[in-house]
Amino acid sequence: MSRLALVLLMLLAATSATSARDLTAFLSAQALYLRGVEGDSTANEQAQALLQALTQVEPADPLLQVYLGATYTLQGRDAWLPWSKVHLTEEGLDRMAKSLKLLPKEPEQLANGAYLDLEVKVLCAITFTQVPQLFGRFEQGEQLFAEVFGDARFAQVPASRQAEVYYYAALAKAEVAKGSEALTLAKQALALAPSGPVAAKSQALITEVQ
Repeated sequence: MSRLALVLLMLLAATSATSARDLTAFLSAQALYLRGVEGDSTANEQAQALLQALTQVEPADPLLQVYLGATYTLQGRDAWLPWSKVHLTEEGLDRMAKSLKLLPKEPEQLANGAYLDLEVKVLCAITFTQVPQLFGRFEQGEQLFAEVFGDARFAQVPASRQAEVYYYAALAKAEVAKGSEALTLAKQALALAPSGPVAAKSQALITEVQ
């Protein structure tokens, strides 16, 4: 499974002014994680160590937990032994699912203007639908996409970012042979971002499912 997709789907979460999380340490961990997404397993391990330390201080922080879980899924991707792949991926998915349960009842706006719950849901939705379906998270991922698209605040997200989310939602529909729904979502992605990498991939998906 290509995890470069995760770079495109994420809304590059920042910390909020009201959060107790360590901004400098989190941003360092995030940068290392993004290198891990691109295949740098050492950077991913460093990100995981930082996030583990941060979650020891703030165990109920959903943003920290969702990223920590994501580092485990990357380890699962990179593991050689089949049982290690399964164990690490399950560990990551469980932690990411935990982050959803930790979301505050009142929306928390991040320093970049995005919302914490949307950030967490998007990352979970993409991951849950990108890992093999044997892990049993696919339907939950589709539900999370539906929640994000049904949230009025999603319209406030920059168009290029919306396009990324629509594209990966389209991929999820294509994965389960829901061609008409995949086509609609891919066309939405293309309308929002008519040029660039997401546009090219959306057009390729449109061609595939038509």
